[in-house]
Amino acid sequence: MPEATTVTTPEQPQKPDESAFYEEIQADFGEYAATILTSSIFLFVLLCGVVGLAWHVGGTEAGHPPVARNILLIILGILCGWVAGLFASPFSSEEKGEFAELKKAIYAFVTGYLLSKLDRFLERTLFESKDHVAMAWEQAALFGAAFLTVALWTFIWRKYGFRKKAPAPDKSSESRLGTPTTSDVNAPDTSVPVP
Repeated sequence: MPEATTVTTPEQPQKPDESAFYEEIQADFGEYAATILTSSIFLFVLLCGVVGLAWHVGGTEAGHPPVARNILLIILGILCGWVAGLFASPFSSEEKGEFAELKKAIYAFVTGYLLSKLDRFLERTLFESKDHVAMAWEQAALFGAAFLTVALWTFIWRKYGFRKKAPAPDKSSESRLGTPTTSDVNAPDTSVPVP
């Protein structure tokens, strides 16, 4: 008499228990709640530090640092970073096409007009007194830090915070052996028969 063979399926790995607090956060912020919250807190503190540096960076004019100019550069960096973050994370293919057109226009402006002005600015600031050179580079660092911080912040929120997770395929219509059940008779059979 042939022995009956039994087919065993591997047990599904159990999902670790998550705290109610974390589940509540995930309900508010989505699947990537930890990434969004930790990076937002870190980047907010970093941006506050950059703004705080405005009172201490950039040399002195009449005994005081040029705070207004520093704040203006930080605001400009924030705005440019926001735009860069938007361009780096389009929501749809339609938005991606629209962003491509805007990128071309911005690239033409930057390469045509701004680079010619930047060249004159660098010649004037880099070859005058050493105080102006240090001040220019410190202010460029303020702009760059604000730009990168907000670009990253915008990218993270658009990539992970405002997108819904794709729904998982419904496996309730399959039996333990991977063959369709009677409720799924009309569906195409993609399973491999068990010998």
